[in-house]
Amino acid sequence: NNLLTGKLKIEKSYQQLPMVECYAGQLNQVWLNLLTNAIYAVKDRWGDEEGGWIRINTSVSGDGKSVTIVVADNGSGMTEQTKHKLFEPFYT
Repeated sequence: NNLLTGKLKIEKSYQQLPMVECYAGQLNQVWLNLLTNAIYAVKDRWGDEEGGWIRINTSVSGDGKSVTIVVADNGSGMTEQTKHKLFEPFYT
């Protein structure tokens, strides 16, 4: 929350999700990292100006066996160098 300053908008569209088997602590860390990176990317592009957004959508497959979570933003995006290092351990 302390990163959410200025005109950044968070748009949420959540469906009712079923319980899923997971490692909650690890999943929470993924969400925290993903949202933190999105906030930095939006602030890099928009600063404190209006126009920056992050969208979070959840959905369930028709058979109820799969959950999908989509996080999108209109930030600056990744450089080619970042894309090449994306899956390296400890790279941020």
